[in-house]
Amino acid sequence: MVHSNDPSSPQSPGTGGDSRPRKSLADVMESVRRAPSLPEHRRRVLLSALRTVCRCLGKAPSEVSAQPAVLQKELDKVNFLQCGLSKKRWTNVRSLTLAALRIAGAQIMPSRWLHSVYSPAWYALRLACRSKYHLAGLSKFMNDCSSLGIEPDAV
Repeated sequence: MVHSNDPSSPQSPGTGGDSRPRKSLADVMESVRRAPSLPEHRRRVLLSALRTVCRCLGKAPSEVSAQPAVLQKELDKVNFLQCGLSKKRWTNVRSLTLAALRIAGAQIMPSRWLHSVYSPAWYALRLACRSKYHLAGLSKFMNDCSSLGIEPDAV
C-alpha cells in the first residue's frame, strides 16, 4: 500500500491506514455546542467565527477539514477583504477558530518560542526586546539565525 504525505489524505501516515472520515468543522461546531463549561457568550462567538470561516471558504462546515495544518493552508488562501472583513476581524476569526479546534480536541502545536534553542547572544537580545509586536515579527528570523549559527553581530 502506498501512503500519501498529504495530511488531508484518509490514508496518510500516522493514521495507521485508518479509513475513518476526518473531522470537519461541522464536528468542531458540535463539540463547541456541547462543551459543558463554555459560557454561552463564548459559545456564540466561537460558532460565529466558524461560520465566518466556512462562508469565506465558500464551503459547508461538513466540507471543511478540521485538521489544523490543512485548515491553515486553506485559510492562508483567503482574501479577507473579499469576504467583507477587516484585517482585525479576520485575525480574530482565525484565533477563535484555533480556540474551537482546541475545544474539539485537535492537537495544536505550541508556539515556536517554546521549542527554540537560542544562542546566548540571541537569547539576550530577545529578552531585551520589550515590544511583543517586534518579537512577533522577528522570532522566526531570530530562531533561524540562531539555529544556523549566525550571531546578532553578524547580521
